[in-house]
Amino acid sequence: MPGNYGGLATSILRQATYLSRHRVDIVFDAYPRPSIKDSERARRGIEEKEYIITGPEQHRPKNLADSLKSRSFKEQLPPFLAREWESPQYTHIIEDRYVYLAYLGSCFLFYVNNGKVIKKAVDELASNHEEADTRICTHVKAIDSMNFENKNIVSRASDTDIAVNMIYHCKKFAANVWMDVGTSARNDRRYINISAISMALGESLCNALPGFHAFTGSDYTPAFVQKGKIRPFAILEKDKPAQNAFAKMSREKLDNASVEALKFFTTRICGATATSKASLNQQRYKVFEKGYGPKASAKNPLEKLKGIAASTIPPCEAELIKHIYRASFVAKMWANADQKEIEQHPNASDGWKLNNNDLYEIIWFDRPQLPTA
Repeated sequence: MPGNYGGLATSILRQATYLSRHRVDIVFDAYPRPSIKDSERARRGIEEKEYIITGPEQHRPKNLADSLKSRSFKEQLPPFLAREWESPQYTHIIEDRYVYLAYLGSCFLFYVNNGKVIKKAVDELASNHEEADTRICTHVKAIDSMNFENKNIVSRASDTDIAVNMIYHCKKFAANVWMDVGTSARNDRRYINISAISMALGESLCNALPGFHAFTGSDYTPAFVQKGKIRPFAILEKDKPAQNAFAKMSREKLDNASVEALKFFTTRICGATATSKASLNQQRYKVFEKGYGPKASAKNPLEKLKGIAASTIPPCEAELIKHIYRASFVAKMWANADQKEIEQHPNASDGWKLNNNDLYEIIWFDRPQLPTA
C-alpha cells in the first residue's frame, strides 16, 4: 500500500475502475450528529482522533485499519479524493469511464475530455442519506434509467443491509442486479444474483424483508439473543399474518392486528408452537420457569438462579412494542432508499430520544422497570 495520500488515492481509483469498463459509482457513508447509529458506532469502538488531510504528499497513517475507526478520517478522505482526482495524472486510469463519487450531500462525476479530467457536480444524485447502504439504491436507480442493452448492475459490497435493500428494490429495475462479495485473497469471492433471489422469494416475502431484517436485528436495532435470522425466516415463510405485518412496517402505521401478529411471531421464535395460545408475557414466563424454576429434587430451590441470563428470556410486551416502533422506522428508511431524501431523525414515538449530550438513545419501555412494593 502506498505511503502517502496521493498513492492511496491512486490505489483506490485503480481498484474501483478495475470493476467496470463503463461506469463506476463510489459511495461513502456520512457521519452526521446526532444519528441513530451512534450507539452502534460506540460499540464498534469508533475513535474520535482528529485527522486533517492537506495534500497528496502527506504521509498516510501507518495503520489504515485503525484510521478507518475514526469518524474524522472517514469524513476527510472523500473530499480529498474529490480534489485529487481532478489532476491530469488520473486520465490514464479513468480513460473512457464515467466515475461517480458520492459523499455527504454531494455527488461528482469524473470523466476525461481532450486529455483532461473533467469534474462535474451531479445534482440528481445529491442526497441526504447517511448510509451508503441506502444511497447505493439511488445510484442503481439512476443507472437503470439509462438506455443500455443487456444491463447488469453489480454492487461490490458484503453488507447484509445492502443485500436486503437490493432484494426489496430490484423488482423496480429492468436491469439484473448482482452483488460482488468476498475476496480473492481468501478464495471466497463470488457473485450473487439479487434479481434471481427476489424472484424466487416472491412478492410477499420481498415486501416483508426490510421489516423482518430490522425486527430481528441490524446496525440500527437490537437483535434477539441467540435467535439469529435463519430459524425466524423459516417461521416467517409459513406465517402470512407476520409477512403482512412486516410489509406494513415499511409503508404505514401498524394497526392492532399487525402488532398482535408480531407478538405471536415473537413467541414463535422464542420457542412457542404454531398452535400455541400463550401471550408473549406468558411465553416469557414459561421460558423463564423452564430454565430457572426450582426442581423438587433440588437441595437448594434457588440454586439455578445463580446463573440466570436475562438476555435469553423473551422480551415482555412493553419492550416489544418499542422494538416494533424502532424496526418500523428503520424499515421505512430502507423502503425509501431509492429516493433522494429519506427521514433519518426519529422522535420518541419511534422508540428513540435525544439525551443531554444530543445523542439518540433507545427508549426500552415506558412503564416502571419494577413493580411497586
